[in-house]
Amino acid sequence: MRRTDFFSMSTDELLDFHEEVAATLVRKLIAKKTALEELQKHLSQLTPQTRAELLATAFTNHARAAPNAVHALRSR
Repeated sequence: MRRTDFFSMSTDELLDFHEEVAATLVRKLIAKKTALEELQKHLSQLTPQTRAELLATAFTNHARAAPNAVHALRSR
């Protein structure tokens, strides 16, 4: 990501930057929408039982254990 000093930019440069950002966001949103539509299509083809099992494992597999704060404080 490039850093930009907006105060030193001319109006034309700001407009170009705005158009570039808008085009990038549109591309990213379209890609995300397409991916979500594909996922929705895939999930709609699953049986209700399979869908429930998939959702149950999706939420349990990503659970993160809390860090051991006592151990972190001991090393100081």
